[in-house]
Parts: sequence; structure tokens; C-alpha cells
Amino acid sequence: DLPALYSLATVFVYPSLQEGFGMPVLEAMAQGAPVVTSRGTSTEEVADGAAVLVNAYDADSIARGITTAVGERDRWIERGLARAASATWQATVDATMAAYREVVG
Repeated sequence: DLPALYSLATVFVYPSLQEGFGMPVLEAMAQGAPVVTSRGTSTEEVADGAAVLVNAYDADSIARGITTAVGERDRWIERGLARAASATWQATVDATMAAYREVVG
């Protein structure tokens, strides 16, 4: 059911304060939902420039983020789809192996 819900969303708002990875951000992007998420958390890193970033502690910041995402919806959808397409399992494996090689030397 989740893909359908994401695809029907005008915007996906995810002002997370403590997120392990941020899979919902990528899931929403993959279904064409513009994303609003937290600045300074792992979701910012996961979004990689493809989401409107907000201060999760500030309701006005979140409201402005939603307004921006809705007002520039096509732009954020395009960025999100590109970001989601680049977040493959192979890319995860490659990044993990690179980190191991760096540590091992």
C-alpha cells in the first residue's frame, strides 16, 4: 500500500529528529513525492540535495518547507526521482566496500 500512498501525496513531510537511515525519504522520492525533511540529520544525507530541508524543531520552518515543496513541486519531484534512482543496492555495496578498504588500508 505504501507506494500508492506516496504516489498520491502532494508532498511527503518527514521532520525526523532521530533517524537511523531515512528509508521513507527514498521510498517517497521513488514514487514521485516531493520531500520535506530535517536539516542536520541522516535524512539530509539520504536526500542528498533532492529534498527541501527544514529545522524539525521549528513549525514555521516546516510550514515554509511545505510551501516551497508545493510551489516548486515539479523541480523537487525530478530531483527526488533522480536521487532515488541512484540509491541502488549496488551503490550501497560499493560504498560499504570502499569504506572497508579505507579502514584496512
